[in-house]
Amino acid sequence: MPAPTDTGTRLDLRFEAEPFAVRRALCRTVATFAGRIGEAAAGALELALAEVLNNIVIHAYGGDGGSISLSIEFRADALHCRICDAGRAIPGGAPPSVGPDTDPAGQPALREGGWGWQILRKLAEDLTYERAGGENRLTFRIATMG
Repeated sequence: MPAPTDTGTRLDLRFEAEPFAVRRALCRTVATFAGRIGEAAAGALELALAEVLNNIVIHAYGGDGGSISLSIEFRADALHCRICDAGRAIPGGAPPSVGPDTDPAGQPALREGGWGWQILRKLAEDLTYERAGGENRLTFRIATMG
């Protein structure tokens, strides 16, 4: 496994798809960029990554283990994130285009699940997903100004 890279403007990590490794990666990521970005951007980054990384552990690997690679680059006004794993593909080959179910009054149904993509879409920009060469690849940007 390659050694992690941390230049202050770029962070590259590879870690096991398990909850404690995800938590360590989140802490390392926030610590790396917190001094360069504001509190709001740091919070958005941590929440977006927590959602994505924990879903990889639970859904892509089904708790069976595997590895996750995370690359983040700080550029001008945004953090550019790329996350790759070799777990199962997203059903249908694309993120859902709609949010959680709604009740008859049009209010979101209060159930577990289905909220992650909506949260990610609110926090991130330029969200893309592809499955290539047996690998899931998710990219997005977190604005650091604005």
